[in-house]
Amino acid sequence: MHLQGVAQKVIAERLGCGVATVNRDLKRVLAYWQEAAADSRQAWVAKELSRVALVEKEAWRGWRRSLRNREIVNTKKTSGDGETKAEASKRTEGQAGDPQFLRRVLDCSARRSELLGLNAPQRQEHTGPAGGPIQLTAVQYTDEQLSAIVSGSSQGAIEAAEGPSEPVAVCTLHESTVPGELAS
Repeated sequence: MHLQGVAQKVIAERLGCGVATVNRDLKRVLAYWQEAAADSRQAWVAKELSRVALVEKEAWRGWRRSLRNREIVNTKKTSGDGETKAEASKRTEGQAGDPQFLRRVLDCSARRSELLGLNAPQRQEHTGPAGGPIQLTAVQYTDEQLSAIVSGSSQGAIEAAEGPSEPVAVCTLHESTVPGELAS
């Protein structure tokens, strides 16, 4: 019922218990859910870190292989005196290493940092339509509408969604010079 948005008061009435009991039980359930989610996340992160380590190991192995000298064998058939002979020549070329393997190692390092939360926080800009300021409309509800919302009834939700016919105030938010605060 809680996940469906039913108010605690209504849950208590339906279950025949007090609101305090519902509140206490919901706190326990929410704590359990948070713990389970954290455990699941830790397991997922551990699995992904293992994958990253495996890919990184293979990238380093490929890098070391790409540094080895390459041997080129040329075979030449010659014929003379009624015989066909095969002559082979071998040439060795030094290698500088394939940079794609080092890029893969760096990708693994970046992914590991992301999974562990080691990257610096990034500033996020929130804007309104077409990058303009965000328009906020303040709406004033009647006491009856607020009571209907609190009761959690479907009719209350409909009445609240309808709201008053005219907004009370409209303001534009601009970026504040103080981090974390909004200026109007």
